[in-house]
Amino acid sequence: MQVTITEKSPVMKTADVTLPWDQVAAHFTSALNDVKKFANIPGFRKGKAPTLVLIKRYRGEMLSAMVQKVIPATIEQAAQDQGVKFVGQPHLIDADFKHKESFTYSVGLEVMPIVEVKDGWQGIEAESLNIKVEDKEVQDVLDEMIKNGTKQEEVTDRGAEDGDEVTVSLTAMDAESNEVVTDLEKYVIYLGKEHTHAFLADMVKGQKAGDTIEEEYEAAEDEVFKEWIGKKVKLIVDIAAVTRQLAPELNDEFATERGAENLEGLRAQLRDNLIKEREGYEKNRLEGTVIGKVLEDYEFEVPPAAVMQEAEMMVRQEVMPYMQYLKDSPHAEQMIRGMMQRYMPGATQKVRMNAFLDALVKKTGIEASEEDVNQELQEYLEETGDERTLEEIREEFKQNNVLDTIPEIICRRKALESVVEAAKITKVDELTKPEPEEHEHVHGPDCNHDHDHDHGHVHGPDCNHDHDHAAAAEGSDA
Repeated sequence: MQVTITEKSPVMKTADVTLPWDQVAAHFTSALNDVKKFANIPGFRKGKAPTLVLIKRYRGEMLSAMVQKVIPATIEQAAQDQGVKFVGQPHLIDADFKHKESFTYSVGLEVMPIVEVKDGWQGIEAESLNIKVEDKEVQDVLDEMIKNGTKQEEVTDRGAEDGDEVTVSLTAMDAESNEVVTDLEKYVIYLGKEHTHAFLADMVKGQKAGDTIEEEYEAAEDEVFKEWIGKKVKLIVDIAAVTRQLAPELNDEFATERGAENLEGLRAQLRDNLIKEREGYEKNRLEGTVIGKVLEDYEFEVPPAAVMQEAEMMVRQEVMPYMQYLKDSPHAEQMIRGMMQRYMPGATQKVRMNAFLDALVKKTGIEASEEDVNQELQEYLEETGDERTLEEIREEFKQNNVLDTIPEIICRRKALESVVEAAKITKVDELTKPEPEEHEHVHGPDCNHDHDHDHGHVHGPDCNHDHDHAAAAEGSDA
């Protein structure tokens, strides 16, 4: 194999590759056999035309078939032999073959830029928020847990009263013409609620499931049933069910059912979870702020393929929880592509950050030891609840071409940590310059974009783990 690499720009190279015939002969034979199946050459029976005649007539089809097989099978080795690491897919420029001699092709390769680390990445000034959690915020979580634990209980031993939900079928007839103007199979009347229809509430109050009530009603001008306005209507209400929301009592029993020793222990646990969640968000925010300020001093191109890959990953991370609902939708891919544009600025900054961190890793000699890799994998197993052994997960990651990326992730994270550690951080209760709501954070080198505080861990080849610690204490109510 002969390979010549030509630099076209800081992020684009051209690879000219010449392969000996024995390396492509099998692909040529496969393409030739495919052509023979449909070739129709005057003067020759089908499939019996000489090879040179078939090449002359169907060269384009055969070349196309060979390109699809040969380039994917050889380009990575060709680039590796020249010390080139490319991103995305090669762009075909030209290809040709000489029968029984050689196969040649030229492709464009997008590469990460070479960044020269300047002085000044140390000592970046930034603010970091003091993390605090108010009692009301803990109570809000408890209230949500109570709400999630509230159940509907059917009432059968008494008539409906305030606080109940009465499910009825409702028929309204014009009292003069007997014309049906409303016919609802299921209508819910919430007794004691502000927006409940007062007349209907009075009709069902004290009644039980199975009862039927008939009354006449003269609608006012502000009647919510617009078809009743200006009419006297005969209302027929059949009660299907009377139910009441049964909320759990907030006490020690409530807490123990959710894994805490008592109610105070649950409050403490929830407070710790909120603190950890906010510490994680603040860590992401601070990293983004510091590395963003560092990158302000750098101007360099980034390969479009890397940006597209990053943007696509961001989008898929966001929609992953909903993919079970979208998988059969013909519009799913269109929706994902439509979301890409919104993520392009953040994806571009992420790629810029990775290019700088790679350069810093090289400059400072940062390394990832085998122990670092094993620890990363062990944390992945613990976080995902995977019961396989470390050796088993290593083998899977190796088979999925994930294992070789872990040292790079670790080194980038160490580099980012060194930048933040070297920064001049001022602790504040409130940021001097608050971030806009739609601020694009620059997350860590292996962040999964959900603002979680464990973004520094590796994700498996099919991981959809979102590391949500906020509800860790909520048990079945999470």
